[in-house]
Amino acid sequence: MATRMLGRILQSNARSVIVCSTDYRRCMIPGFRCFCSAVSDARECFHPSLPFSKRLKNIQPFCETLTGPNEVLELFNQFIILPEQLKKEALDYALNWLVRYDKIDAAFELITLMEQNNIPKTYSTYSIVANCYSKSNYPKHSMKNLFHEMLKDGLTPRARHFKPFVEMEAIKGDPMDAFRCLDDLRHSGTLHERIVDIYVTVVRACVGRESRQLTNKVLELFYDVRRYRDLLSFEALETIKLWFDSQKDPKWVTAWSFPTATYHCQACKQKLETGHFTAEELQELKDPLISHMLRNRKILSEVRSHTTAGKYVDYNRPGHSNRFPVSVVRFIETTGRYDVVVDGLNAAYYYHHFDAEKLKAVAEHFLKQEKRVLVVGSSPISLGNLKRHDNVLPSVMDFLREHCGVFCLAGRSLDDVYLLSAAMQCGPGTLLVSSDMFSNHLQGMDLLMKAQFTRWQELYQMKLASLGGKQPMFESVRRFDSRVHVQTTGDTWHFPSSDGSKWLCVRREDKSLLDSHTVSYF
Repeated sequence: MATRMLGRILQSNARSVIVCSTDYRRCMIPGFRCFCSAVSDARECFHPSLPFSKRLKNIQPFCETLTGPNEVLELFNQFIILPEQLKKEALDYALNWLVRYDKIDAAFELITLMEQNNIPKTYSTYSIVANCYSKSNYPKHSMKNLFHEMLKDGLTPRARHFKPFVEMEAIKGDPMDAFRCLDDLRHSGTLHERIVDIYVTVVRACVGRESRQLTNKVLELFYDVRRYRDLLSFEALETIKLWFDSQKDPKWVTAWSFPTATYHCQACKQKLETGHFTAEELQELKDPLISHMLRNRKILSEVRSHTTAGKYVDYNRPGHSNRFPVSVVRFIETTGRYDVVVDGLNAAYYYHHFDAEKLKAVAEHFLKQEKRVLVVGSSPISLGNLKRHDNVLPSVMDFLREHCGVFCLAGRSLDDVYLLSAAMQCGPGTLLVSSDMFSNHLQGMDLLMKAQFTRWQELYQMKLASLGGKQPMFESVRRFDSRVHVQTTGDTWHFPSSDGSKWLCVRREDKSLLDSHTVSYF
């Protein structure tokens, strides 16, 4: 009755409609909380008769107006009875809103209740807890202690768990402490993701600060962004421009620009990189990549292959089983490089049905373009005695033997390794035709290898989309313009937006350098 009476008074004064009990609490002073207690509020907002989605929706306003630990306990009690998955979702949601509303003591109260009731924390939960720790003034709520808790729970800290601590140090106005957190992240061995927002926040904290040490740290960040081919938002570009504009020694000239048709910077006329792999870059990638793919796999003591250049055997000795296949190197040295490497089984199989004519159509498509084609595969693709898989296969193998290079493995277990080895051994520019995205290998890659390998895929891998009649249709696996990456000569920097529509041109203010770019390229 008292609650209903108060509602009428408030509606008549404010001429507004009060939707639920949480709205009453926004209008009341602490001395009059007897009209609407925390217990009755929580029981009304989170009553079991309400759909779960409605109860979840009521968490936000409840957390916004929450004032005491007793309310946290009542909130917790309303969700502890839920099934495990819904309970974790609701409590994570409540914890998130408490932290966002800076109700840090209440958030720690909820964390304590979760721990006392053995409610497990997930990676997402720890992301929220990291935000909570970064806002706490207690020494025990440190990044080190948080990561110790995660490791006890069998979870490896990731970049998102470092992020709040780095950002908080940057906000406090001490960029060097923020860089120390970043150094911890870089050397921790726990890096599973790149979060560019972290770096942008730190760069923003360095705007207007003159220090050789800080300058070197910021430039080191930019080199990292280049190495990992990170994509930059317009906001990130604006922050980078602010930093360069604020530097006095050396002084930089900045301008918004875009590449011309001949891929020169419109502002400074400098020739920009196309993004294609150099022979040196490919050499740096291929050996570690193959070693990674062979790691933790059952390796045969010998791997036999039958090719159009003869038979080979790779002998795997203990301690040397992760090396690049010697047979592939010798085969390419003997036959010369190829323009296209085809995943034979991937091209021929369709819904578990092996169609040799499909493989032939793919090979013919590139042969008509006067490309050198190499087919890599295993049984039923064979240069030896053919099993009667279908009546067409012998004639298709005769065609491939006559017009293409063929590399057949005795077993299937290492198809993917030899396929990629052949494509990369041929050098930059060789196309790989396969619908296999090698996602099982991407999972455990370190970030730099993953960035370089996905870049290679986007540049050189094609998938067979369809086979209309006998004309194969292909599609690229490219998700981004490979040319869109940070570029530098040391005296110049070019930062593209993620979609490539806008570039930030930065060059050192030096008369001799500026004069050297006055030659027209058009």
